[in-house]
Amino acid sequence: MALLQQPAVRERYQTEFAAVLVDEFQDTNAAQREIVYALAAPDQPERLFVVGDGKQSIYGFRGADVAVFETTQADVTAQWGPAARVVLQESFRAHARLLDAFNFLFQAIFAVDGERELFQVLFEPLRAVRASSAREPQLEIIEFPREIERAGAMVKVTLSDAREWQARELAARLMELVAQRFPVWDNAMRAYRPVRWGDVALLFRSSNLFPIFEDAFKAAQLPYLTLAGKGYYDRPEVRDLLYYLRALENPLDDLALAVILHSPLFALSGETLYRLRRDGETPRHFCDALRAMPPDIPSAERARVEFARAVLEKGWAQVGRAPILDLLHHALTATGYLATISALNDGDRRRGNVEKLLALARRTRAARVGDFNNYIRDLTTQEAREGEALLEADNAVRLMTIHAAKGLEFPIVVLPDASKGTAHGESAILLPTREMGAALQVHDAAHKTVKTVAYQLCRNAQQERERAEEKRLLYVALTRAQEYALILGAAEAEERSFLRQIKQALGAQREFAWGKITVREPQLRMDEMPAPLADAERAPETQVRARAEIPALAQPLAAPRLRDLAAFSATGLEALTSRPDDFVRRVLEGAPDRAPTVTRQTKTAYVPQYIVGDMTHRALRQWRFPHNTPELDKILAEYARGLGLADEKLIQAGVLATRKLLTRFTQSELFRAMDTARVRRHEVPFVCEWQGRTVHGSMDALAQTTEGEWFIADFKTDDVRGRALRAHALENYAVQLGLYQYAAAQVLNQAVSVRVHYAQRGETLELRAAELQDALTRAADAIQTFDETARRR
Repeated sequence: MALLQQPAVRERYQTEFAAVLVDEFQDTNAAQREIVYALAAPDQPERLFVVGDGKQSIYGFRGADVAVFETTQADVTAQWGPAARVVLQESFRAHARLLDAFNFLFQAIFAVDGERELFQVLFEPLRAVRASSAREPQLEIIEFPREIERAGAMVKVTLSDAREWQARELAARLMELVAQRFPVWDNAMRAYRPVRWGDVALLFRSSNLFPIFEDAFKAAQLPYLTLAGKGYYDRPEVRDLLYYLRALENPLDDLALAVILHSPLFALSGETLYRLRRDGETPRHFCDALRAMPPDIPSAERARVEFARAVLEKGWAQVGRAPILDLLHHALTATGYLATISALNDGDRRRGNVEKLLALARRTRAARVGDFNNYIRDLTTQEAREGEALLEADNAVRLMTIHAAKGLEFPIVVLPDASKGTAHGESAILLPTREMGAALQVHDAAHKTVKTVAYQLCRNAQQERERAEEKRLLYVALTRAQEYALILGAAEAEERSFLRQIKQALGAQREFAWGKITVREPQLRMDEMPAPLADAERAPETQVRARAEIPALAQPLAAPRLRDLAAFSATGLEALTSRPDDFVRRVLEGAPDRAPTVTRQTKTAYVPQYIVGDMTHRALRQWRFPHNTPELDKILAEYARGLGLADEKLIQAGVLATRKLLTRFTQSELFRAMDTARVRRHEVPFVCEWQGRTVHGSMDALAQTTEGEWFIADFKTDDVRGRALRAHALENYAVQLGLYQYAAAQVLNQAVSVRVHYAQRGETLELRAAELQDALTRAADAIQTFDETARRR
């Protein structure tokens, strides 16, 4: 943040980003906002775009401050007027009457007496898009008595007994709903269908209650899936691979090497690790021991040690030359790690977690191991805990925390133990607050702790913030429901509990304009168990355990089906039309566009053409050229390193090749048209409807001439020596460019021309509308042909 206060640094990054979009802005803090403002200040036109919902700010425990979201809104509207704040009020989740019930509840729960503080979010009701059925009630509350009669006397129910009672009653109620074929809306079918186990989610404040409900569900033979446990980055299979990358980054990191050598990657025994590490009185580094194996390593382990050395040596040799994804793939392939963990308990989940890490490596596109490790370290320490990769357990009730459920939705939401409040607890000697600074507890003459007036005021301010976040946590929990909400708790709810807030909002009323609410006692006695499921009602064992019996690697692959794709990218549709096999491989089967280059020292400094192309596109995106960017070579060199070039000779070759293409472009008519354009936008994203499907993509540039004519500019760095440019463009890019033209014309409501610039030749050509329309006709035919072929198979 201090760096961004330096004018030169701030200007460098402000020119790097044309605009800044921050999602989930309600979960930021003041320091993060200052970083955002340094990149895109609110007084800069068309630069800053934030998205958030203050009612869903629930990460105060990790430093998020909803007041930052509120003040940012004020900053933006003060600069640009009320129209700069766009309120999204339509909800596509809950049906109308359930949403009206939520609006009624939270209008009361979010209300404040007196002046509203910035951390006390103003409630703004939502409007449902989906209509309701005639079913009643909308909400159900099951209240459990604090005392029961035993042997003619009233006995108080302990907290642990009360929770077990709730779990058994809930199991019975869920079995009843399934048996009654309770109707829920299916978005995919666009119709109501009977409820399934997988439509139900139990949302908890914390995971310590999971075992109680798991035991009850097991006893009733009710299928469930618990989504909790260790944080994602602490999962053993993820930790193994992260430590592998740490060991590649620093071969002297003995902790990282000890972890991976003892893990399923190499499976060395503890005794072998000890012998490798021991060297007389002085411990030696594992990397040195692997390269000079001690003679006392057991013969049964020597082959494993040699194998570990060979795999790691190859990994060390590729650091700085191969992308992170390649380094991970090498480890997985060489060691058979995926096959090993698939054979372990919960193998599907473990593989899913590994695949999630690979997807993260693919998305970040980090070229340096250190950068990726730092990125993961930041995610681990600063971000909300990642959920594990979810299995497809369509017929299992979910158990998860409210924080894990944020952003998800379920037909039926259950809030267990909703009558339990949250305790304030004792504060530390030093109590910092955002509103009043910090205050101290002190000791009097008798050495007793005394809370000063300032301390009490700070403590009260902190408690008010906590209460406000509790209300938002309840809002997030209940609004996950699409059809029905079920709340369980003691009849005498504690202060600061969810149930107390709900009952205070309802009062004594049970019928409302939006529908009815049911408040009832449990049907089971405290010591009564629900009857187990009959065989016909019971989920298959694989669903009860929430994992498949057949290892995922042995599962048969489904044939790719184009009709399952509701959305296409423009480049994907181009591939389908021109290269169907490539489309299947890349789009349907998920293969990468290209195998990333591993750079190495060579006699001739050859840089892959696609890297030069990427460097050129990045410079064009920021409109950087030799004549207007004094430090262009340094910037291009950073581009090259970011794309995986490590050898300085190759980096300089890439810089020279890119500089040559940029200079050639500045001599073209297209450059002059764009440089003097009335409007010029780069990397313009679009989404449009075409042939009943959603098409999305990003145009290289969209510009408007001084005469008011709009045109799309597309830059190609292909080596097309000896080829006719128009034939090449129509053969390889016509569908993609036709979709660009179609989308732009829909938005601008006028004709848009398309110009393609071939940078290697320094030539620009304009594609005719008839040529592009013919390409789109071929694309529509290709979709139909592919689907017909798939059906015949």
